[in-house]
Amino acid sequence: MVVATGLDTEFHRLGRGLLARVTGGHRRQVSLGGVRWGHQERLRYQASDGLELDALLVLPVGRTRDDGPFPLITLVHGGPYDRWADELQLQWVPSAQWFAHQGFASFLPNPRGSLGRGHEVAAAVAGRVGQEEWHDIETGIDPLIARGVADPERLGIAGWSYGGFMAAWATTRTDRFKAALVGAGISDWPKQIAHGEWGGASRTAAPRGAALRTRRLSRRGALAAAA
Repeated sequence: MVVATGLDTEFHRLGRGLLARVTGGHRRQVSLGGVRWGHQERLRYQASDGLELDALLVLPVGRTRDDGPFPLITLVHGGPYDRWADELQLQWVPSAQWFAHQGFASFLPNPRGSLGRGHEVAAAVAGRVGQEEWHDIETGIDPLIARGVADPERLGIAGWSYGGFMAAWATTRTDRFKAALVGAGISDWPKQIAHGEWGGASRTAAPRGAALRTRRLSRRGALAAAA
């Protein structure tokens, strides 16, 4: 198994020690030619309202669809203005190739709000986080179950930053996931807007009503400071 840890990334093969190390912001390349990777393929599917969506599927190392169904982890990217590109999925955040070496398949959706599809699709989540794009994500899981790729009794979800928020949000929308990994996810939008490092930038994504609650929080803070 290959594991990437920390911002200075190390790649390990369990039982055989350090394989390679990348330091200094990933400025230099290392050879990973001797490592087997899970098969990766592009997916296309339709949202419930007919919007065409794309995603990636990464299978366990050395396995094909015919070997399914597999335990499936849905990986939600950050942003939401970001996307999963068709490249080697090995990062320090929850990574499809980590899971591939453990026998898990990974589903990497690009729901509305993602980049690469134009302004209208990207802006569709403004003020509506956790709404249509959540349905885009869940809708993409169902065909994988129907085609025998994913085991409906062994589903998980994970993400970092905005993906962490969506992983947490998913557990409030459905009980189909057996586990959720929340990495640096926003759990309180009003406080994020009022006090977060990128608070102002979060205002456009936050749910309607969060701005009002933010103003109330700000007033409370001002009153407390004046007391």
